[in-house]
Amino acid sequence: MQPPRTPCRRGPRALAAAAAIAAALAIAACDRGLEAEPPLTGIAGTVTFLGEWTEEIGEVAVAVYRDLPEEPADLFGLSGTDQGVPLGSRSYDYFVPIQREGTYRWIIVAWRRPEAFWDFTSLLGCYHVEGDSLPGVVEVSPGRVATGIDMTIDLAVIADPPELGSTPCTAVLPESLIEAAQAGQE
Repeated sequence: MQPPRTPCRRGPRALAAAAAIAAALAIAACDRGLEAEPPLTGIAGTVTFLGEWTEEIGEVAVAVYRDLPEEPADLFGLSGTDQGVPLGSRSYDYFVPIQREGTYRWIIVAWRRPEAFWDFTSLLGCYHVEGDSLPGVVEVSPGRVATGIDMTIDLAVIADPPELGSTPCTAVLPESLIEAAQAGQE
């Protein structure tokens, strides 16, 4: 016959030790617990390039603006960019991360010459719905990526740029900005 089992008794020391271990594990978990990546917020699509790439092109980027520029300094007020467009590509799937949700009114593709800086003449095209005379507006929700914001860019505009203010990308810009850009081209 076996002796009767007695229930396990935990003394104050055992309980204090168990509490200390639990507290240490909890503190360690708080310091290095599961680190979730914040959800992506941004704008994505495909840029399709028509025409020939020339040696004049040093870099191509997709840029996003919350509002249309009102004056030349506003061109530096980017909400985000994707500068990873490979030169010579026929199409590029871009992603522009955005810090805040909201309405974005000017999504453009721009270029610059090697060793040159971006300027108003860098504009290749913008997001707009075919047949529309204005740039397309894109709504970005918190933690979401607005997809399908596709653009077709004809590289011939580098050799034969359209008159400023005559395209859907520039027709909505204030006359003072167009005049300042034209003065800068002279």
